[in-house]
Amino acid sequence: MSRLFSAAAFLVPLVVYWLTTAPGMTLIDSGELALSAWDPGVAHPPGFPLYVLLGFLFAHLPLAEPARNLNLFSALCGATACWLVYRSARLTIPGDVGGWRSALAALAASLTFGFTFVLWGFTSFTEVYTLNLALLAAGLYFLLRAGREGEPPERYLLLSGLFWGMALAVHLGTVALTAPAFLWGAWVAVGGRWRRLIRPAALALGTAALLYATIALFAWLDPLFNWGNATSPIRFLRHISGKQYQGNLFSSTAQVVWAELVRIGRHALLQGTPLALLAALWGGAVLRRRSPRLLITLFLLVAFNVFYALAYEINEDKEAYYLVTFLAGGLLLAAGAADLLHRFRSRRLPTVLLTAMLALLPAVTLLMHWPSCDRSGDRRAERLVRDLCDPLPQGALLLTREWQFYSPWLYDRHVLGYRPDLRVVDVNLVRRSWYMGYLEREIPGLVSAAAAERQAFIEQLSLFEEGRPYDPARIQSAFIAFFNALIDAAEEEGLPVHVTIPMENGIGPGRTLVPAGLSFQLLPPGSPRPAPARVPIDERQRWVYGEDDLAGRKVLWLHGEMLYYAARHHAERGETGLARQYVERAGAVHAPGTPYPGR
Repeated sequence: MSRLFSAAAFLVPLVVYWLTTAPGMTLIDSGELALSAWDPGVAHPPGFPLYVLLGFLFAHLPLAEPARNLNLFSALCGATACWLVYRSARLTIPGDVGGWRSALAALAASLTFGFTFVLWGFTSFTEVYTLNLALLAAGLYFLLRAGREGEPPERYLLLSGLFWGMALAVHLGTVALTAPAFLWGAWVAVGGRWRRLIRPAALALGTAALLYATIALFAWLDPLFNWGNATSPIRFLRHISGKQYQGNLFSSTAQVVWAELVRIGRHALLQGTPLALLAALWGGAVLRRRSPRLLITLFLLVAFNVFYALAYEINEDKEAYYLVTFLAGGLLLAAGAADLLHRFRSRRLPTVLLTAMLALLPAVTLLMHWPSCDRSGDRRAERLVRDLCDPLPQGALLLTREWQFYSPWLYDRHVLGYRPDLRVVDVNLVRRSWYMGYLEREIPGLVSAAAAERQAFIEQLSLFEEGRPYDPARIQSAFIAFFNALIDAAEEEGLPVHVTIPMENGIGPGRTLVPAGLSFQLLPPGSPRPAPARVPIDERQRWVYGEDDLAGRKVLWLHGEMLYYAARHHAERGETGLARQYVERAGAVHAPGTPYPGR
């Protein structure tokens, strides 16, 4: 029975994840990560070198298109994490609880964890989090094996260090903060003899260092997408340390922190139902009596994970930053459930009721989260890219600040070969000097025509990037001047210029903005105003998957705003019937004046 339960802990979530995986490219970082894996190149900080290496193998499998392969890779890693939670739970449960009771409690806990939105929601598309979790869960499993009495700890500590180092080469921030828990657990396993930890620690750090060195190698090879251009020691350290994101640390107001605490409480209460929370709390009480050192390990995992999640302000994928906490919660749930089964082992009716509740717990969790985690019909990214770009004229220049568009555009453009004639520029990425290398490759003529403005901007930007005294106003002025030079150069070549909203103030001064589907066309002064293009939105398409789907709300907001702008433009042309239709459609999306979505 134990082997059957172990197989179920892997196969059941794998089948569910497989059925609910997105058919292609999705929003947020998926397009950029898929391109980095396909090429392979250097992804956004800290670079995720092991994900890029393994992603390269999966992206090129002859199963489906690369994005679908990478989505299935996320599903496979998520199912592996569930199986490792089951194996770790068997080690967490006190030794006097054996047989089917221990196996059932571990299986119920692993499946309940697997069907929470926090995990399931990231198994259906291209992201790094499930690989990171699987490796971290493997490291924790071998750490728990090392702590068992009667087994030599050295071999298991080496394996724990190996997997921890591999996880560190996927998502450095969240894994680094598990170090106190791993060090404590390892110290307990060797009886406080620190010298016996030197080899596992060296293996962990050496593995991570070797994998991160591939970032410098790929950067030196000058891939298509070379985020950070980590070709020098300083650039390399800036990239892997996530220097450009360090401003997000400790930047939240008290109001934002309180709102996040409320959200954490909501997740803890509802992700696995209140029953799972109560059982996990009971498991903590059980471990406090039976295995206090193990409880300290789990407490350190949760404490540092929650601290980091509160201190680091991020938008779209914040739930993934709590995966370590929910992993620890799954182990506590298993300990609590097993203890209750053991306590009532001699009483038939309570045993039957507890067994039924444990069997129903993952099923209820699955049904609760299926609507928000089922991405089998999620083609929002593909629709957004096609609906925005299909109407654009040949050779158009498109300036955008919308990452939900630009990330999947990178995949469509460079992996699928879609619309190579378009010149698409991410306005926010221009604030990083490495991106100029990409633009020089993609739009060489326009960048060359704006060479003077480009040089002036890079000179100012380098002061900021190198930590020297700088003037933010001068950087911003040079930044705007560069874009306006690009627009002038495009207009001189007779190329149409389009922008998406929201756009940086000061770009395209003196031009008339005419709604053109999901973008605005910039018209030079005196140009005739054409009829606005149709706003392509299918109200039958599902655009938002749950209340925490910030990316979907951003995409939907863009559609609603462009419907309002189209209505205004039709009204100015005296076409009141069309204007009224657009207002009605826009009102079904959101009310007038709705701000751009954020946390």
